[in-house]
Amino acid sequence: MKHEPTTTEVVDLLDAAGAPRTSRLDPDFVDGLETRLRAVHALRDVVPAPVSPPMLGSRRRALVVVAAAATLALLVSVVLVMGETRDAGALRITRAVDTTVELPDGRVVAGRAGLRIPDGATVRTGPGGRAVLGDVVLGPNDEAVVRGGTVVTVPPLSESTGSKSPPPGGAAAPAPPPPAPKSVTPPPGVVVPPPAPPSPVTQPPPVEPPVVSLTVSGTVSGSQGTLTWSRYDGPDFSAYLVLGAYAPTEPVYPPTGATVVAVRISDRNRLTYTSPLPPGRPVAVRVVAVGANGHLRAISPVVTATGH
Repeated sequence: MKHEPTTTEVVDLLDAAGAPRTSRLDPDFVDGLETRLRAVHALRDVVPAPVSPPMLGSRRRALVVVAAAATLALLVSVVLVMGETRDAGALRITRAVDTTVELPDGRVVAGRAGLRIPDGATVRTGPGGRAVLGDVVLGPNDEAVVRGGTVVTVPPLSESTGSKSPPPGGAAAPAPPPPAPKSVTPPPGVVVPPPAPPSPVTQPPPVEPPVVSLTVSGTVSGSQGTLTWSRYDGPDFSAYLVLGAYAPTEPVYPPTGATVVAVRISDRNRLTYTSPLPPGRPVAVRVVAVGANGHLRAISPVVTATGH
């Protein structure tokens, strides 16, 4: 059993070490301190000091942590590679200014660099737009559609006709011919009448100018009579005709029966005619102007003269 030093022995040891001497402590404090120290000393003999874990356990835990981190990194790499493989064939916009993208579901989003363009989407640029999609460069007011992983450009609308413009360097494709009318075969026993012939086109009759009046006067000198009339200034002039008949019959045009043509004058400006008169027998005379086809254009009243 170990020897425990007494209070007197402790004081003597301190004095021997050269410590300054202190005032005598309170006996109650000393007894309490001694009791507490003995209790602590007895507890130290019973409870063993904590022993640090061996180094082998620490290394094992470190190896476990490193293996877990490596496994996690491997899983992340696999996920990234699968994502890149899935998007390897997808088209992406590498440059976009004033660009919109119409997705297959009808949504319209702004075009930006790195945006994935799915199949069936339409890329459009504005008046100041420009976009690069794969190997295709779109300029202002351009349009392209992604079909089967390929960029297909859409020609712009023509301002004059509203139809798609022909591709550069080539002529526009001709319009397809209209479909031929389908023939309908009548059922057996039914006779289909032939189509009616087209109606003849009737030309309206030519508009004839109105017949105008000529003034006329006559003078008699012995057995000679002179007839004077006014000038015809209308269209379609061919000749003047001096018509005569024995009174009381009046000359008519066209000349028939007793009416005779005394003279035909083709000069529009010749307005007189002199002719012998039968003595004692009155003669009725008038002047008409006719056109190229004999149509009556002007007519004068009847004058009567008798020769002496």
